[in-house]
Amino acid sequence: MSEPKKVIPFPRPGARAWKAAEQSEILSGWITAARPPDVDIRLALRPLRARSREQAQNNDLMRAFLTELKTNIVGAQGIRLQGRARMVNGKPNKRINDAVEQAWKRWARRGSCDVTGQLSFRDLCNLATETAGKDGEFFIRKVTPWDNEAGFALQMVDAEAVDVGFDKDLDADQRIVMGVQLDQWRRPVTYYLTDEPSNPYMQTYALHNKRKPVPAAEIIHGYLPEWCWQTRGVPWAASGLWRLKMLGGYEEAAVTGARVAASKMGFYSLDPEAAAQQQLEGVRTDAGTLVKEAEPGTMEELPPGYSVNTVDWGWPNADHGSFMKPVMRNIAAGLGVSYPSWGRDLEGVNYSSLRHGALAERDIWRGLQRWLIEWLLQPVYDAWLPAAVMSGAIKANGRPISQDISVLREVSWQPRGWQWVDPLKEGQAAEQAVRLRTRSISSFIRERGDDPEEVWEEMAADRDKLIALGIEPEMSAAQDPAAPAEDEDEDEDEDADAMDGR
Repeated sequence: MSEPKKVIPFPRPGARAWKAAEQSEILSGWITAARPPDVDIRLALRPLRARSREQAQNNDLMRAFLTELKTNIVGAQGIRLQGRARMVNGKPNKRINDAVEQAWKRWARRGSCDVTGQLSFRDLCNLATETAGKDGEFFIRKVTPWDNEAGFALQMVDAEAVDVGFDKDLDADQRIVMGVQLDQWRRPVTYYLTDEPSNPYMQTYALHNKRKPVPAAEIIHGYLPEWCWQTRGVPWAASGLWRLKMLGGYEEAAVTGARVAASKMGFYSLDPEAAAQQQLEGVRTDAGTLVKEAEPGTMEELPPGYSVNTVDWGWPNADHGSFMKPVMRNIAAGLGVSYPSWGRDLEGVNYSSLRHGALAERDIWRGLQRWLIEWLLQPVYDAWLPAAVMSGAIKANGRPISQDISVLREVSWQPRGWQWVDPLKEGQAAEQAVRLRTRSISSFIRERGDDPEEVWEEMAADRDKLIALGIEPEMSAAQDPAAPAEDEDEDEDEDADAMDGR
């Protein structure tokens, strides 16, 4: 006789495997159905962008966030191009690489790469980065031909010029979503741009209502993809905007309260019996003075019948800082930045915590640097290169090169790096890693934001200059009078190292 089958109890109706999926009175305001991301973006992008821009205008913390973006993604020197063309034997083609890099530098300077003549390419990268953080996306138009050496330039386009409210079904395969025409695979085909309003009092581009189609091949549209089937970008501070606004209002009220507390010392009160005999005129009498202004170290006599009632407004409040910190930490977490650096608060930070936080934050910055390279710099270079070759802007020994363009496409980008938190300790660790052959010298140089070849060429030039001036470029430990004498144990260690072939 077979054993009876075990009966697995069916979950009660409404039960969920996840606590967050339960429906109860306390969770009644929490949504239970997801919508396509473009639906939420279409409904929220305009107010989100308007409020993000307002905070960038008036909130110091928002401005600090945008400054952090430009400082850590683009950097003071910008993201530099490095040619990687190689000869048939596999060695770097220095002549071609130098020609490409020099032509790019000439084009990237102020007055050449931008149609307005006001921006350098570093400025344009800064503007695109700040615009992406503030507006959620950037639009750049590629313009060719243009009156410069390469015959190619760029035009920044306000994100509001691509109408979020413009939607239209064209046919079974294509449709317009928030001003962007997509094919059946959601690949952008056309962007619909509105002209800049000629009326300075016209508040939005949408009121202008004159759209012109621009092929997607002429537009660089950059944003951080966060959802599948997402057409437009969202301000990076979207999750923290509410807290930023509330915190700004609280701080304004706190500062106002502190100012009032510092200004108002108290109030005068008149005894009712004395009020029947005197009139309050606020002028000096024979019996005393009603003080309107106070100076340090002064005392006055009040008229008969008057007394002073002091007021304690409670500001500045000792708990103000302890309240601000956790709120700012939450905002920093949503922004993806380190609170000590963003809030300029290094109180209580030690070497270990600072190093751990800096390393974690730098990984985020490196990811955003790679994002900017892939979404802006590489597309710009791919569009600039054919125009520069055709116009003869890339020259070697004063003559335009006639190199296969596919070879010239081999480039890399060197973004900014960071100084070590503790140069001595981390320099010793780097030296140990190189000696043990677990990392290369080039990797450490690139980590600091420098080009290894440029560093070594500069070192060679310095050495040649010192020799030409009759200065010994290096000083061994034996020649250095300040160097400590080596003991026998150190000599034995060196002999052992030599025997091991190290």
